[in-house]
Amino acid sequence: MAYQRACMNGDISYLADQTPTSGYPTYPNGSATQMLWGCMGDWYSGNWDDSGSLWYVAQIQEYVASQPWQ
Repeated sequence: MAYQRACMNGDISYLADQTPTSGYPTYPNGSATQMLWGCMGDWYSGNWDDSGSLWYVAQIQEYVASQPWQ
């Protein structure tokens, strides 16, 4: 959680040097929602809005939308 908090705060300096997939904001210039999902994807792939992180985020969003806990 400390890494996620630091990411959300814009404190992960190496991410600012990365070029995201077209259509996504550069780090840390997104809305709170974009930052949340971007940071979750970064945790998976180690990169800001690259193909791996976007794949992971899509999997999580699909899982959450299916609400299997109900």
